Amino acid sequence: MKKITFMLLAIASLTATTQAQNKYLNFIRLKSDNTVSGARLTIADSPDINVTTASKTITFKIKIPTTVNTPTNFAKLMAKNDTNIDGTSGSYGITFGSKATTAPNSHNDMRLVATATTKVYTNTANPPVKIAQIGNNNNDKIATTLNDGNWHHLALVLNDTDGLSRLYYDGTLLITSFTPDAGGPINMTNIAPLVFGASNTGGGGVSMSIDDIRIFTAAYTSSQIASDMSATVDSSTPNLVANFDFEDSVNDATGRNTATLNSGGDSGTAIKSGDAMITLSTKNNILTQGISVYPNPTNSVINIVQSDNGMDIKNVTLTNVAGQQVYFKDSAKAIDVSKFSKGLYIMKIEAKDGSISTTKVLVE
Repeated sequence: MKKITFMLLAIASLTATTQAQNKYLNFIRLKSDNTVSGARLTIADSPDINVTTASKTITFKIKIPTTVNTPTNFAKLMAKNDTNIDGTSGSYGITFGSKATTAPNSHNDMRLVATATTKVYTNTANPPVKIAQIGNNNNDKIATTLNDGNWHHLALVLNDTDGLSRLYYDGTLLITSFTPDAGGPINMTNIAPLVFGASNTGGGGVSMSIDDIRIFTAAYTSSQIASDMSATVDSSTPNLVANFDFEDSVNDATGRNTATLNSGGDSGTAIKSGDAMITLSTKNNILTQGISVYPNPTNSVINIVQSDNGMDIKNVTLTNVAGQQVYFKDSAKAIDVSKFSKGLYIMKIEAKDGSISTTKVLVE
């Protein structure tokens, strides 16, 4: 099967790179004496970072070096209450690692962790105890490009509209949680802080840079997540309750949440100058050659023309800015948008091999 490629000729299109601001936060896992640094950003518990039956979306940009020295099995990229679960509180987070610890590139498995306040699974212990990971355990959703030394975008949607949780990687859905036995949304409220870069105590961390941590009181759609990769936010942004952009300090730009920083011993100045530039992988956002989409803007028809008949397109969708799917077709046909409302739409073209490309389309 040929891998699909696209040439999206659109003046309003997404490009292969997205620009953030010019400072970011940097952690190291090990100090010069090879001891664990404990580098982490700790955001104090608040209603903004707790998740009951309502939805929350947490997004951030991350860069991990290509070589991971003395890797641990599963490092904590983000965690809220990663201690033992006793049934009195819920938790959520993202771990990144591998079942093996073979250097230098053992970190290739990402896991979504979400735990309910009620007993969901039990093991053979007497009395039975709850298993902490009900989201995905050994899910084998490989993200081998995460530790490539480039910036990537992660988005965690907790208690989505169907009560499940989802992890997006560079705008593409990577993991969907299992349905809890009890059904419905999971209560993930607890009094622990939200920690980036390590656990609450600093162990099990990973060397990484991080930027633009944002929390929204809504379940973001895939198109909203794609937009977040390049969007700037301010006090007028809907549903925004936390914004850590690290431009001046580690403080929340909304003024709602309090954070403290352990920069990790000899990691130097934690806030670095430099742009968090995201270069999307070929598999996730293909913008090279093979397909033309035109005209754009348009008030009549969008043409999708393939220059290679051997390309296997699975489907084409259009989504409006509210996240509603307004068009779906399992082939690349011309799309009549003459009756569509004027405005911006997200076109997604998916190949049968899993390749995906998105672009903005303006209907006039």
